[in-house]
Amino acid sequence: MVGTTVSHYKILEQLGKGGMGVVYRAEDLKLGRHVALKFLPDDLAGDAEALARFQREARAASALNHPRICTIHELAEDQGRPFIVMEMMDGETLKYRIAGRPLPADLILRLGAQVAGALEAAHSAGVVHRDLKPANLFVTRRGDVKVLDFGLAKLTEGRARDLSGGTEAAEAETELAPEQLTTPGTAMGTVAYMSPEQVRGEELDERTDLFSLGVVLYEMATGRQPFGGPTAGAIFDRILHHAPTAPVRLNPSLPEGLEHILDKALEKDKALRYQSATEMKADLLRLARDTTIALDAVVSGARASGSRRLWFALGAVALVALGAIGVWRLWPSRPDRAGAAGDAKALAAPAPALTSIAVLPFQNLGADTSVDYLRLAVPDEITTTLSRITALSVRPFSVTAKYADGQPDLRAAGEELRAGNLLTGQYYAEDTALTFTLEVVAVPDNAVVWRSRVSAPKGDLLALRAEIAGRIRSELLPQLGFAPHSEAGEHQPTNAEAYELYIRSLATPSSDEPNKQAIQLLRESLALEPEFARAWSELSLRLYYYGQYADGGPEALREADAAASRAIELDPRLLDPQAQLNSRRVDAGDLQGAFREAQRMVENRPDSPFSWFGRSYVFRYAGMLEEAARDCLQALSLDPVNRRLRSCALVFAMQQEWDRAYEFLALDPGTEYFHDVLGHFLIAQGKPREALASVRRQSPDSVWQREGDILEHCGERTEEAAAAAALAAREVSKVNDSEPMYWVGGLLATCGFTDAALEMLGLAITRGYCSYPALDHDPQWTSVRGDPEFVKLRQKAVACHERFREFVRAMG
Repeated sequence: MVGTTVSHYKILEQLGKGGMGVVYRAEDLKLGRHVALKFLPDDLAGDAEALARFQREARAASALNHPRICTIHELAEDQGRPFIVMEMMDGETLKYRIAGRPLPADLILRLGAQVAGALEAAHSAGVVHRDLKPANLFVTRRGDVKVLDFGLAKLTEGRARDLSGGTEAAEAETELAPEQLTTPGTAMGTVAYMSPEQVRGEELDERTDLFSLGVVLYEMATGRQPFGGPTAGAIFDRILHHAPTAPVRLNPSLPEGLEHILDKALEKDKALRYQSATEMKADLLRLARDTTIALDAVVSGARASGSRRLWFALGAVALVALGAIGVWRLWPSRPDRAGAAGDAKALAAPAPALTSIAVLPFQNLGADTSVDYLRLAVPDEITTTLSRITALSVRPFSVTAKYADGQPDLRAAGEELRAGNLLTGQYYAEDTALTFTLEVVAVPDNAVVWRSRVSAPKGDLLALRAEIAGRIRSELLPQLGFAPHSEAGEHQPTNAEAYELYIRSLATPSSDEPNKQAIQLLRESLALEPEFARAWSELSLRLYYYGQYADGGPEALREADAAASRAIELDPRLLDPQAQLNSRRVDAGDLQGAFREAQRMVENRPDSPFSWFGRSYVFRYAGMLEEAARDCLQALSLDPVNRRLRSCALVFAMQQEWDRAYEFLALDPGTEYFHDVLGHFLIAQGKPREALASVRRQSPDSVWQREGDILEHCGERTEEAAAAAALAAREVSKVNDSEPMYWVGGLLATCGFTDAALEMLGLAITRGYCSYPALDHDPQWTSVRGDPEFVKLRQKAVACHERFREFVRAMG
């Protein structure tokens, strides 16, 4: 059927095929949108029962209007063949998301609450689903769930009487699809999700769906069905007479409280079960909230912000996520969703699933402490080498460096890093030689898949580098399923002294004085070898940190730009300097130029989370929040532990998707950035005292302490308070970034300092911050929306936003 036109729908491709339907992507030629068309399979086209189920699915779902239920647009017919027109969704079913493995607790609670909300809407409309299972729950790329397939739905008795005038009895029988009645030994589907009363063929009400949801939640929590078995009879017996294995025994990491929810949902006596979806949803949301609060408490105290190493700070400097640099504010707003479909042409196809690896810090087994710096520097170099491989997902060393203080449990570290493989190493210096033992462990089965022993003269790091890189390219990569990789086209350092200076800079922390020392080491390295691209890239990052966070000022930032440009000139494949320059374009208000470069990075390196994050950053400044969220989720799917993605929390917070916002913020726990953004989360949730306490946990000399000064005087109407607010605004305005000005301006408006607030907003918009949808709905600007100056500024923001959106469309 692909390529044909059915009614006014042009069929573009087949999306899937199952026992009760074939689904196609199609274009609605009248409305210019993409939809999904579902047809009965050819072998069931003449089956009256199948046709009745097909029609019931459309009618039941179309009667429900809920964001977590797949929207049915139309039940139509073409040449005697009926079809359902549904909303087009991008993602996968929960069945494939689980795939025999437990899901993260936050995802279980969030998706579970969403399904319960959908059932709440269905039940209130008198519709019982009766076939809830992972295959009928669709998880979108945004991470939200949609309930599908109401083909076995029934009306409750009262609802049926309402619709039929009391002349039509409600259905009572249990319906089984043909594939559910299988021979012994056949894998079971829907049977495993039935309630006891459904198994017994009794009258069904809303509580049968709640039991099925409990079964789904159990499978999400453990990766296993609670009532599995080889035949329908065996499964029926377990549903009716046996309790499932305690889920915490199968997954000890489950949050306290989830087992109680599962026990109550899986009660065999429906009178003791949850009595409504509303009740079950409330318990899931309450546990999600408590778990989030516990997470905040744990991560806030887990690491002191003063213990920042190089790897910690470079998480804030090495990428466009540098957009995260500064104060990112989080008041709720409703983004303008118009035009999202048209702008989607600018979005590249999502990257495929990747083989993942993380390189942990090495251990110095010898007594020679003069080579201690190699513990971090050599793994960092190996990480850079591996990151060259397309389709190999490499965890940033800024994330793995936290394991430097001891010998971690490899399985636990792999699971925390969500990496399929870990590369570890040991070394020692003896007389004039350095000897390294490298090992790669496959995390799932804790098996060593590669081991190599490398020796080089102690004073010849170039020889050591060449030997390690050669072994990785010729031995490790084939073991991981990749072709041996050549260094052709990459500049290789040739000056031993220059390379050692570079290596020593990698192991130097980024706090003020050590960072200056690292800059000097890199300058000396480049004086000896001026075409060393990686050294230029590292210098650009160090100078950016010096100019943005210390006293380097504009001169250091200009020098950082020059170093980044030189690094790209020497090696166009380096992503960090490209991302840094693009961040600077955004800072300068050149959103169109920044988008052009970000799009090029996505097209050239769709396997890199940095590419997707970089583009999301540009979208965020332009106010295209839907597109920014999509790119953030793609970046997270490629690297689920990268703390550089932390500022994506702001995108979801502005869309009031707080669970996602906390998920991204938790990537970087305990840092000054964390405490600053958490402060704005708390402000948005009406907790100014807690917000002030969080902001004050930053360094006393931080410019972002000025937010605390504003909060200290919030609501005061004195000259002293106004002066303090104006001083705080002036300090923030010195930051070379427009987004902090918007958020601090909003804080000033909230606290009653209107003049300073509008001045900050004007600076933000003049410098290219065009997120006008937030201006329309952001509660912090409520008090000034009637001000003529605010109206003028909003018009400027709208014009900036529309110019950028049109530019994206034109790039098409």
